[in-house]
Amino acid sequence: MTPSGGLKKIPFLSGVFLISFSSLIFQILQTRIMSVMAWYYMAFFAISVAMLGMTVGAVWVYRWRDRFQPADLPVTLSRFALYTALAMPASIVLQFCLITSPAWTLTTVVAWAVLLSVMALPYVFAGVVVSLSLTRSPFPTGQVYGVDLLGAALGCVAVMALLNVLDGPTAVIVAGAISCLSSVAFAASSGARYLVGSTSRPLWERPATVTFALLAVALFNAVSPYGFRPILTKGTIDSYGKIGNFEKWNSYSRIRATRPAIAAPILWGPSPHLPPEMRVSEAYLDIDGLASTCVFHYDGTRDSIAFLKYDLVSLAYRLPGIHKSAVIGVGGGRDVFTAHLFGVSDITGVELNPIFVNLITRDPFYRNFSIGLFT
Repeated sequence: MTPSGGLKKIPFLSGVFLISFSSLIFQILQTRIMSVMAWYYMAFFAISVAMLGMTVGAVWVYRWRDRFQPADLPVTLSRFALYTALAMPASIVLQFCLITSPAWTLTTVVAWAVLLSVMALPYVFAGVVVSLSLTRSPFPTGQVYGVDLLGAALGCVAVMALLNVLDGPTAVIVAGAISCLSSVAFAASSGARYLVGSTSRPLWERPATVTFALLAVALFNAVSPYGFRPILTKGTIDSYGKIGNFEKWNSYSRIRATRPAIAAPILWGPSPHLPPEMRVSEAYLDIDGLASTCVFHYDGTRDSIAFLKYDLVSLAYRLPGIHKSAVIGVGGGRDVFTAHLFGVSDITGVELNPIFVNLITRDPFYRNFSIGLFT
């Protein structure tokens, strides 16, 4: 592509695409992580912080516009994209360290103010990059803005795929690495040596070096139980590594499964006639740190799940003439077990969350734990 104003168009637009792509991935991941750490309505807080941060970045560019010279545009964009890349994982790690339970104290006010600042910082840097790209580049604004929107739109789609293979914190680090690639692309748009950095530059100012470093950290975080994780979820100490051998994230939720234990059956409304000595083998499924369901051991006989007849929610199956059942939200399968226990032969289970579906139909351990009832 013929250079325009000393800039190569394809690398420049690639940088715009990647910074918008990574920023939207990060924003959606923030809503998912806040839903795990706090409550689902905190997704709106995360979105508001993103809008605030991007606006601060844009105002910064306008307020100090004389400091941003066209001749330095590639290096400036590369530097701020690199700052964005470093701020994303740093932001999430600091967020994990903050205690933000809603207590009516001045400490809570300070904690939430710090949280807001920490969450907003990556968006401030990204806002600077996007604003400068739109207002200082020699390319048509419509083209730059179109690429910006395309990157944002595809970032919204990509985050769903990313969460299907990685946990939330690791996905944030990958988003930082993608932002770092944006830094590389902006540097390449002028053929600047800043692409690799001179030996006089510190390592953290070399985009190519930082990209590989972030990918290495992401790999470690994905495979190690000692990586970056929330300290608190829903106001209690997070139990990662202590409760089980299964954890999976997706755009719906974070699911953890405990190791099966012999204990009193977990029932919604236990009958007073439930034998007090009754014990069953059950695995606890944790949903976003608070909601829950269970997988019960089923050995192929109804006797192994007979305790479910003592649950109030099974009352409907005592009505005569029930031959079909539809379970909306299968979860760990307790309602499917209940229908099966009462002799219903035609059972349809509806479950939107693929983590539950894969857990009880494909996972080698939990599928056998229920003797393949759901196959």
